[in-house]
Amino acid sequence: MKFNIKILLSFVGLSLVSLLFFGYIVWHGMTELSDYITVINARLGELARQNNIDKHRYEAEKHLIETAASEVDIQVLHVKKMVASAIPFILLMVLCASALITRKATRSIKSIIEGIKSVGRGNLQYRMSITVGDEFEELAHAYNKMADELQAYDLKLKEQTQQLINTNDDMVREILVRMEKEDIENKRNAERLRFRDALLYLSRRDLSEPDAAFKKITLLVSETIAVARVSIWLYDKDKTAILCRCLYKAEQDAYESGFILKAVDYPRYFEALKNNRIIVASDARTDPRTSEFTEGYLKPLNIVSMMDAGINQKGEVAGVICCEQTETQIVWTMEAQEFVSSVSDMISLVLESAQRTQTERMLIQQSKLAAMGEMLSMIAHQWRQPLSSISTIAADMQVAIAIGQLDMKDFNDSLDKINEQSQYLSNTINDFKNFFSPTRKKETVMPDYIIEHALKIIGKSIEYKTIEVRREYSYKTAILSYPNELIQVLLNILKNAQDILLERKVTSPVIVIGGYDDDVNTFIEVSDNAGGVDENLIDKIFEPYFTTREDTGGTGLGLYMSKTIVEKHCKGSFTVKNQKDGVCFIIKLPVENKENEDV
Repeated sequence: MKFNIKILLSFVGLSLVSLLFFGYIVWHGMTELSDYITVINARLGELARQNNIDKHRYEAEKHLIETAASEVDIQVLHVKKMVASAIPFILLMVLCASALITRKATRSIKSIIEGIKSVGRGNLQYRMSITVGDEFEELAHAYNKMADELQAYDLKLKEQTQQLINTNDDMVREILVRMEKEDIENKRNAERLRFRDALLYLSRRDLSEPDAAFKKITLLVSETIAVARVSIWLYDKDKTAILCRCLYKAEQDAYESGFILKAVDYPRYFEALKNNRIIVASDARTDPRTSEFTEGYLKPLNIVSMMDAGINQKGEVAGVICCEQTETQIVWTMEAQEFVSSVSDMISLVLESAQRTQTERMLIQQSKLAAMGEMLSMIAHQWRQPLSSISTIAADMQVAIAIGQLDMKDFNDSLDKINEQSQYLSNTINDFKNFFSPTRKKETVMPDYIIEHALKIIGKSIEYKTIEVRREYSYKTAILSYPNELIQVLLNILKNAQDILLERKVTSPVIVIGGYDDDVNTFIEVSDNAGGVDENLIDKIFEPYFTTREDTGGTGLGLYMSKTIVEKHCKGSFTVKNQKDGVCFIIKLPVENKENEDV
């Protein structure tokens, strides 16, 4: 309403101003006309006087002019009165015209305002219908065109907005799916990392002894994949049953073993074990491969889920590692399956290592037995001198008794000598007996103790063959190792040196035993002057069953077993090199090695 009043007042004010301006113009024009006639009269009088115009004529013309002027004044006055009387009528007409114009303008303006308000309220359906044929109609057409464009734009905007909403919803869903996948992948990566660390931990442990290794493995698997029971089962020789070598129970933190499962009682499980790398049974009681265990095994122990991975050796199933979950069912992830499969491969390596160790033990004993004849020859050399001494003392005692010249002092002295020689013989027997008894645990010994005990066994044999033995060693630190096995290594080296020196008929044969130690390692070096080893063969002398003395009964096991003992059991190194006059064997041993392992 305020806007309409302003428009009305504007039109009225404009009309009044126009009317007043018109009246002023008319009034002012009449006044100027009257003044102009007066000026003319005055000017005529002046001209008359100047030109001596006839006074009577002048008066007559003057009268006429004055009459005309009077008439003009009367007409001017009449016009002024007419103008004054016409002003209200004109004003009324102006007001009426203004009202009509204002009404039309107000109606158009109201329509425009309503349209604007409709647009403001978001109603783009409103259209103006002004047909006055003026600027308002053009404005209405412009508004309607604008409304059409806005409506089309609004529809397009709504479509685009809906598309954006749909796109946004799709993006949100995609982001959620991606986040879920990333979360799953992060969990899987964390699981993989945990499993990798567990495998690395196992790989760095001492798994040489199977029973101790099985305990470490079952405990680690139980903790890593969070299961209640982990066990390792191995087939018997006939593959008709599997024997539990180790069962770890997390709840009691205890180990058990000795259980037997027979193939005849659980045929489907044993068949599945042959045909599957891994058996994954989230519901072990309904899975056809494991359901046979339900009544006699699963229910009594409250086992719900099982995951069994076969242990393969030489292309055949040798056993199984079994993971069992109690109380609640578990879904085994692919990462868990891969982890347990990797553990089963490590168990295969443990079994292979145990078999190799057993084979090596047998080869060591075989090597010792193969050297039995040589040992007997060494014993004969060791015993020859003391037996000869005992025989000589006994003969002297018999002669003294026969001639009656044996007194108690000589008798007691002879008995002491016989006892001394007998004790030497007994010590020799003990030395050989200890040598043939494998060392089970490491002992702390000085390196020169090992050298001297080796020479006690073979020294007399070497001296009997007129071979000089030089001792050029000096040690300050004891070592933790297997003395009897190291004695066997030295015996092999010394026996080979003796044989090659005799075979090549070396003039002035010499065997040098040297050695020294530092803060880290101890070295024992045995060299000879027999001319060395053929460079084409020197890299092969540690291979099993390789020998250059087949004619003289060489087995090719001595140096191979010596390298095995030094490097695998004693954690050292055993190497060979040619030097000026012959060959030198070098044994390097760690000063301290605290790993207690069986040989």
